[in-house]
Amino acid sequence: LEGGGGSATVRKHLTQELGMCCGGEMTLFIEAMAPAPRLFVLGAGYIAKPLAALAAGCGFRVTVVDGRDSWATPERFPAAAVRAQAPDDFVRANPPAPEDYAVVVTHDHALDQRVVEALLPYPLAFLGMLGSIAKQRKFALRLRARGFSDEAIARMRTPVGLAIGASTPQEIAVSIMSELIAIRRGL
Repeated sequence: LEGGGGSATVRKHLTQELGMCCGGEMTLFIEAMAPAPRLFVLGAGYIAKPLAALAAGCGFRVTVVDGRDSWATPERFPAAAVRAQAPDDFVRANPPAPEDYAVVVTHDHALDQRVVEALLPYPLAFLGMLGSIAKQRKFALRLRARGFSDEAIARMRTPVGLAIGASTPQEIAVSIMSELIAIRRGL
């Protein structure tokens, strides 16, 4: 356990090692648990709601960020922290860590662009964006024009989610969660 990980079994004789009069021996199994990874869901629309619920159920610490007060509410996202703030402003004020995950699912392509530009400088564990291959190509062209490297652009996964034929918001959330779990498990 020294150094921050792993597990250990510890045996102690109660009388000889701990000075207790009751006698006997105890065995403890100790395992260091990694903290739950953080997932930033940037946008609070129809995909975000089931995604946040699934992610929380799968052990992620979820924060949903959207500038629309009527969408970014604790009632819509009971298992997540909610921030009623423009997602690009939130990212600039709260730089993500390398072990963080981010999924961009806003209601507006221009906002998606600003959020992705705010996130790309950070080497996240995962960066995904909802959208088509055509949208990804347009974003890549714009990002290159703004000076982002091909390596940085390639870190953005879009369309986000595994190709399972998803069509409803719930199915799309399952698709995205499947990809997040695969990344989390090193697949």
